Amino acid sequence: MRALIFCVVIWGCVWGAEREILICTSKEASPAVKAAAAQLLDALPLAALIKCGGAAGEMKQQESAPLMEERNFKLAAYNNLVIVGLKESDPLLAKCWGHQASVEPGRFYRLGYGTLTGDVGYVECDWNPFLFSNKVETNAYTTVCIK
Repeated sequence: MRALIFCVVIWGCVWGAEREILICTSKEASPAVKAAAAQLLDALPLAALIKCGGAAGEMKQQESAPLMEERNFKLAAYNNLVIVGLKESDPLLAKCWGHQASVEPGRFYRLGYGTLTGDVGYVECDWNPFLFSNKVETNAYTTVCIK
């Protein structure tokens, strides 16, 4: 987990523009998922992203579903997204989920690593799919999506 988030910190320092970190969860998320998301508000690697100029201000909690609405496209595209939850119950996470990994109960597959079984935690960092879409022609900085 540290290595993936560290990569985000480096990107943030290089590009250094005004953008926030939105900690996103589904309205229907379990109390355990919501508690995990709330703990990220004090996460040191994400705080480092703010300190080095990769994000402005403080981290904010954000409900996932509104980011899927067209009127909130800029909010989703021009901010760093940290999505906490299960893709079966969070449409934002399902939309942003990459093709590199698949998760099923008791089974996890990651391209390049193969199949793992048991309790496996997974954190993926990628470019923000909203910003890197055909709706944005050019931008002076990048944003990321941590899932």
